[in-house]
Amino acid sequence: GTLVAYSMVPNRFDDGQVELCEAIAHQLAVALEGAELYVAQQEQAAVAGALARVAQELIASLDRPTSMERFCELVTEVLDCEVAQTWLWNASEQMYLPAAAHGYTREEWEQLRTLRLPLEVVEQAMGGGAEVSEVRAGESTDNDSRPTQLCFGESVQLCMRLHLGDET
Repeated sequence: GTLVAYSMVPNRFDDGQVELCEAIAHQLAVALEGAELYVAQQEQAAVAGALARVAQELIASLDRPTSMERFCELVTEVLDCEVAQTWLWNASEQMYLPAAAHGYTREEWEQLRTLRLPLEVVEQAMGGGAEVSEVRAGESTDNDSRPTQLCFGESVQLCMRLHLGDET
């Protein structure tokens, strides 16, 4: 940032005033840095709370289909987004299959659950080894097969890897 003091009188500011302005600017910078740190800590606390809530919900439900659906529902609540979906690797088909979703109409979900995604497509969508990938509608990419292809009116999607030990 910049602190600017103006005067209509030429050569108005003496050395003492310049020194005072520098001190004020320094204090303002310290205050702004403290405020930014406070906001970042509040955001981290909110994320930690949301993660704890999601983990608690998942632990409470031992029924896998129900827990996956609840997970998707919690994601929409925590991220304040309209829809969420979970894709799981199916070793026998060697494809990612939609396991659960929240926020879609029944017709959209029926259409979505027919999709099968090869490992290569998911890896491209995730940007290779990235843990999180964001895709915006209309974004030019080398890959036209994003997990939902933003096909139900979504304008942006955030893809995150799920890990079981060292495996995605």
